[in-house]
Amino acid sequence: MNTKIALAAALAALALAGCAKKQPAIEDAKQEAAAAVDAAGQAADAAAAAAAAAGEAAVDAGAAAVDATAAAGEAAVDAAADAAAGAVDDWQRLWTPPALQASDLLHPRAVSARNEIPMAATFPGLAPVPFAAAGDARGPLDDTAFSILLREARHRDEVGELLLRRVAAVLERSYLLAVHAGKIVGWLARGPGVVLDDVQSFFVGADEPSALTTIAGGDSFCGRLPDGVINQLLIEMLGDPTPVEVVIMPIVIRGRIVAYLVGDVPDGTASHGDLEDLLTAAKKAGVALEILVMKKKFLTPLP
Repeated sequence: MNTKIALAAALAALALAGCAKKQPAIEDAKQEAAAAVDAAGQAADAAAAAAAAAGEAAVDAGAAAVDATAAAGEAAVDAAADAAAGAVDDWQRLWTPPALQASDLLHPRAVSARNEIPMAATFPGLAPVPFAAAGDARGPLDDTAFSILLREARHRDEVGELLLRRVAAVLERSYLLAVHAGKIVGWLARGPGVVLDDVQSFFVGADEPSALTTIAGGDSFCGRLPDGVINQLLIEMLGDPTPVEVVIMPIVIRGRIVAYLVGDVPDGTASHGDLEDLLTAAKKAGVALEILVMKKKFLTPLP
């Protein structure tokens, strides 16, 4: 019995000794686990910080993209505004005479031969004769003669006068109004009963309501004018007899109305074909005026 007790005590002592030897290893394992947990926590914090930085960078990039888009939009709007302002300035410049120099007073203005009737030969080798469709130097023009003379025009008034000669083939009375410096002003006139001084004394605000302001760039008007102070003036400038129907055609440069052609056929109406001819003539006059605007723009010396 005593032997068994001694043996059990010896085994217990051995077990305690083994546990004592393992205790440092257990402590080391605990420390390593704690270190691993700390490292994992630090890695998680770093990942969270990186994600936050990436999110802030994405937000900043998005904001920069929005700012860039807004800047591009503003630049486009500014460019469009500048282009529109340039078109307005160019047209206004066409109405501004160049400054006179002292030497200009000593040299009279040369008489232009551009209104001469274009010549054509009836057959090769024969003497040239006046272009048959052109008539006299102030008479009505057909479309061919009108196009030929437009190419030679050097001044806005020449274009206007040629247009009035062209429409005289359809309209017995007509006049032109120019849009200038925010006003619609009288320009040129032609026909029996139409008084140029009356036309040139006409001016109204470009935005004042009338039959003129209802016409868009590609439209036209033909018919009886509605009541209104300005519309009544448009009728009165055509003289007597009172027009049955009034024709209004816009003259356009780069999408902007710069002038109006107004006329009528006394005691009658214009046919659809006549209106098409008038609209074509107005478009050609617009092209000729635009060419003059560009010439004046590029040939004007820089300050």
